[in-house]
Amino acid sequence: MGIVQNIHEDMKEAMRSGDSFRRDTLRFLESAIKNVAIEKRISFLDLSDEEALFVIRRSVKQRCDSAFQYREGGREELAQKEDAE
Repeated sequence: MGIVQNIHEDMKEAMRSGDSFRRDTLRFLESAIKNVAIEKRISFLDLSDEEALFVIRRSVKQRCDSAFQYREGGREELAQKEDAE
């Protein structure tokens, strides 16, 4: 099972368990992966692990940058949320 399938299964499990924070984070990540798949005109389940890792790394970098910007703006609560996601 590839990374994309694992993310999809983990999101379904988070939905079943009622873990809304984990569900929302995985949903955001799955959405980013689906956007890349749409750009490539393939099914999101057909993306390679390498392509999925690229999307994950890009998402992590965006979250880190957002957290830094929130801290610079004095919004520590939002920075902590970004760090957690």
